[in-house]
Amino acid sequence: MKFNGIDLADRYASAGGYFIVNDVRGRGVLGREVDMIDVPGRDESYVVGKRLPPRPLEVDITLKGDSYEDLRKKIEDLNALLTTDDDVEIVFDDEPDRVYYGRLVEVNDKLEKSKIYQATLTFLCPDPYKYGPELIAEFPSDVVSLKNNGTAEALPIFELEVKEPVTFAAIQNQDNEYMMIGRPQSVDKTPTQELEIVLNTNMSSTVGWTIGSYVDGGIVSGEMKSNGYAFYASDYGSGPNWHGPALMTSLSEELDDFIVEALVELSCDTPQQVGRVEIYLMDASKNVIAKMELYDASPNYEINYAWLRIGDFSNAIDLVHEHSDNWGGWNKFYGMLKLARKNGQWYAYVSKVDKNDGHHYYTRIIPYQYFPGYDSKKLAIVEVHIGAHSSYVTPNVALLHDLTIWKINPMGENEIPYIAQEGDIIVFDHKNKDIRINGESRKDLKDFGASFFKLRKGGNQLIVLPSDSFEVKCKYRERYL
Repeated sequence: MKFNGIDLADRYASAGGYFIVNDVRGRGVLGREVDMIDVPGRDESYVVGKRLPPRPLEVDITLKGDSYEDLRKKIEDLNALLTTDDDVEIVFDDEPDRVYYGRLVEVNDKLEKSKIYQATLTFLCPDPYKYGPELIAEFPSDVVSLKNNGTAEALPIFELEVKEPVTFAAIQNQDNEYMMIGRPQSVDKTPTQELEIVLNTNMSSTVGWTIGSYVDGGIVSGEMKSNGYAFYASDYGSGPNWHGPALMTSLSEELDDFIVEALVELSCDTPQQVGRVEIYLMDASKNVIAKMELYDASPNYEINYAWLRIGDFSNAIDLVHEHSDNWGGWNKFYGMLKLARKNGQWYAYVSKVDKNDGHHYYTRIIPYQYFPGYDSKKLAIVEVHIGAHSSYVTPNVALLHDLTIWKINPMGENEIPYIAQEGDIIVFDHKNKDIRINGESRKDLKDFGASFFKLRKGGNQLIVLPSDSFEVKCKYRERYL
């Protein structure tokens, strides 16, 4: 038996000891819970719903130690191993290609004598299905047949790599169920680039940047360099308060409506480390319009805060100023800070980003809203700053990886915006009921009639639209009762 990826027989095998699964119950035929309505004066009842209840797995085990002392240590270790906060993988040796997901909920001791311990472990699987390995199907064309060999419907995750700008993206099955974002183009609508890149840099060089002029609560000092993929502070300089290098660059045009997106990293691995990474948005006169910041200002505790505000230091309005819903959730931060202004309304976004798959998590979104008096200054300059405070230990990691600024073009009545560009990755996650573009959740683009459909048992016919616009693959795991 494997629990949470650990083979228990191998873990507890020794010269005179072993772990054995004697019996397993709960893997047989599954019953159904049926909801019915009784009708007064009639003999029959009406079925209004049914579902698969959670699956309990009862596992009889024998654990033997080399000695009395060794058995006690093995039981301690087994206790720690079986204590989990989440449902984890459970695999049995007689069906190694199937995975259950559950957690330990009950233990009934049967025998504890000499060097032998026997008990019945009850694991509860809220998801009653068992799963096969992940399968990946790459679509050779826009119309494909996909076979699900499981005994139950599967939950697909579709990944669409965009080959050309699109106003919509859709996948439909043979039952006319579909998932779609955006809007198809009509003959009286002209596709238009609502978003136009004004600045796009991976921070591989400081060429084109000049020394910054201002930072909140401190001074500009030291030196900023690039390591080829990010800006970092090669020298923080010195000062009694916040201090560190800052660089600025001017945009090719002044912007009324814009999106500013930065990929930053800040990690203060010991409580004594203090630091910050900041992006200032300025007008042509270097007046601060808004700021995005990630910082740890505690000299005795590791805690990262995100601070996204509009206005300068003296009359700021905070859109985000917190450490995420989870205490310490933004510690060891690698992720995205985003500010946008459109038609005088402001939007803010903070999220960690998984370095492996680009998935966004621990996310905070502040929807567009209007703040009188904060809509007149045009964005003309962007300044970046990496700082330390007085003599406190500098951060272990403080980097600015990418910076992108879009101009938001006004849309005419007969225009329709592109929702994705060449190279973007659109994900229709029917397993977790999410829609992502480049890792960012975009369920706001979902068509009203669209749904997160499943792969039927047996054959599935899938159509991708618009034609010849995507490289598509589908990830799924066949499910079994």
